[in-house]
Amino acid sequence: MAPVEVAVPSSFVGVTIRRRLASPGLVNVRFAPLPRLITDRALPVLVKACARPLTAVQRRAAARAVLSTSSGMLGDSARRSESTTDVVAGVFAELDEAAANDAAIKALASGGRALAEFAGLYHRYLDVVANAVRPSSWSRRRSRALRTRRSLSTCPVA
Repeated sequence: MAPVEVAVPSSFVGVTIRRRLASPGLVNVRFAPLPRLITDRALPVLVKACARPLTAVQRRAAARAVLSTSSGMLGDSARRSESTTDVVAGVFAELDEAAANDAAIKALASGGRALAEFAGLYHRYLDVVANAVRPSSWSRRRSRALRTRRSLSTCPVA
């Protein structure tokens, strides 16, 4: 039997569905949230392309590093509360997934003082994570990897 992957809205929904369908007995069926399925599918291709995907932990660390050097109100807030770092890292993740380009970041910066500060932080964050692969570039990396067919032995050790 071929394996089947079913995209569900959350891990909780996946567990619930799996338990409900357990009585007829499903074999080789996996229920997982769509981001997890995408990551699992993209990872082998990224490894062949010598690319390392940006993890949530790395994104949060990069956001913390950027905020710790910021003298603006977001930096001050992050020094008082860790939840600011969590929120900023979450917004960075959304911008990464949306593949925000320079025009989008400039538009964000034109929205006022706070948004201009945030746009500046995002630019610095992009410098910090420049060597990691964000979700928005997975498809470009995949096509490049399929063209070049690099092996793991040619990947530099980081």
